[in-house]
Amino acid sequence: TPAYQWKINGNNVNTATAATFTTAALANNDVVTCVLTSNATCASPTTATSTGITIKVNPVLTPSVSISTPKTTICTGTSVTFTATPTNGGTTPAYLWRINGNNVNTATAATFTTGTLANNDVVTCVLTSNATCTSASTATSTGITIKVNALPTAIASASPKAVCQGDTSILSVVFTGTGPWSFTVSDGTNTTPGVSPNSTLLVPVSPTSTKTYTLVSISDANCTGIAGDTAKLTVKNPSTHTQSISICAGEVVKVGKSTYTKSGNYTDVLVAANGCDSTVITNLTVAAALDSTIAVAGATLTANEAGASYQWKSCTNNQNILGAISQSYNAINSGQYAVIVTKGVCSKTSACVTVVVTGIDDSNISNAALSVYPNPSNGSITISANAEGTYELQDELGQLTETFNLNAANEFSIVKEGLEAGVYILSGFNNNRMTTQKIVVVR
Repeated sequence: TPAYQWKINGNNVNTATAATFTTAALANNDVVTCVLTSNATCASPTTATSTGITIKVNPVLTPSVSISTPKTTICTGTSVTFTATPTNGGTTPAYLWRINGNNVNTATAATFTTGTLANNDVVTCVLTSNATCTSASTATSTGITIKVNALPTAIASASPKAVCQGDTSILSVVFTGTGPWSFTVSDGTNTTPGVSPNSTLLVPVSPTSTKTYTLVSISDANCTGIAGDTAKLTVKNPSTHTQSISICAGEVVKVGKSTYTKSGNYTDVLVAANGCDSTVITNLTVAAALDSTIAVAGATLTANEAGASYQWKSCTNNQNILGAISQSYNAINSGQYAVIVTKGVCSKTSACVTVVVTGIDDSNISNAALSVYPNPSNGSITISANAEGTYELQDELGQLTETFNLNAANEFSIVKEGLEAGVYILSGFNNNRMTTQKIVVVR
């Protein structure tokens, strides 16, 4: 039954008298020995001391990790890098990054870069240490809260969207973000910078042609935004129209609300279909008033307006008298007559005048150019002339019964048959003079 006495650094551990000794109180470089006391017969000496064992005791390590980043306030979409600094991480520490407590499984290095953070996201890092004698194998860093500012925006518009040349529209730009805002705007020709302390910017513009205003750049107090919004302003052109008008005295020309009766050049500004000014220049010529009166001398009617064109007409049947286009007309029948006087753009019809023809004096009838035979006749006659002309055959009441031409095609002669009994007047123009002939038909 040997006896044992364990010692630490030569000092007895009074409770350690068994063949085994367990302790957790050793310090670094403590030396443990054991003294054996033998009860064997003839033992000499009766005690023996073991060789000492020197114990190396490593300290207990507590791992930790801290993280850092250059910026804790960024703009949406900006990449930011975080760096982990370990304490007691061992020779090959492992890392796992988290956002709002959720693992980013691909982020396992000492640095972590991301461009997808949202406002108030919290980034942490979990360290796994491979150091000996650690109090825990993992440690989590203190979180870093990231403030993410939204990118500013700008919406452009024009009101009204279309103006007349020379008029003003208001170019409006509405910003989001934190003021003041800096921007540049282009109208396609010029690029202009500007600063607005207010979230709404109103700028009066008066371009001379259609413009598209484009926001080239936009930034606020924190970030640079994405520009590119546009506002189109359509400029409608005014119009000018010149018209030359001729009227007769007594007539009027109306242009818009203006009324003109005298010759002259007039300018009126109206509103065109596009809503803009339409300038109308009117060159007006007013012809002198026509004299449409008739002088009556027996059966001869003379228009008092000289140097015009004439057309005599019968008021009895409201028909023009064929060939009666001279200033004077010799009526062959009693009745009412008028003349249409035309000079330039003016035309005027006279009042009807009454003519009484008491009979036809054969001695005054020119028959040198016209012959009728037999005359009197029984209803069949031959009419001949020595020159081309147009002729009318009227009955004794002045009613037109027939109109015909004598010319080279019919050898200046024509036969008329079937005439009723009565007196007829043959009249017409040849060689620019009026010719008449009385015809008597007896049945």
